[in-house]
Amino acid sequence: MLESLSIKYGMTLALHNHQRGKSDYWHPDIVLDHSKKRGKQIGACCDVGQWTRSDLKPGDCLRKIGLDRMISFHLKDVLSMGDLDCRNTVIGEGAAVCANCLKEIHRLGYRALVTIDFEHDTPQLHQDMVKNIAIIEE
Repeated sequence: MLESLSIKYGMTLALHNHQRGKSDYWHPDIVLDHSKKRGKQIGACCDVGQWTRSDLKPGDCLRKIGLDRMISFHLKDVLSMGDLDCRNTVIGEGAAVCANCLKEIHRLGYRALVTIDFEHDTPQLHQDMVKNIAIIEE
């Protein structure tokens, strides 16, 4: 049903990979399995922080999803690999290796939505977001 509606209204549908245990789509193989028999308008919302929490290497996941199934991209860094409860941190200060993720989406030719995903509210949130943007621009 969702596929026919996405075609009818010219919309894309991205399966978002929240971390293992909180999402049915936490692993790129699961997303690819659900989308392989569907049109190209159905694919993945690639959240590198969630893959890191799930103990997956984001660069490997991005290569696996590939350009054909990458609908959107959430750039998020988290404090540690494989810790489902770890909090966000400034991009480049955590375990997601965000610089490599940006290089990978560039290599793949991704030219769509990139979201800075920062779920951790802090007293210095504005300064943290300024740092996040500076890292991306660099």
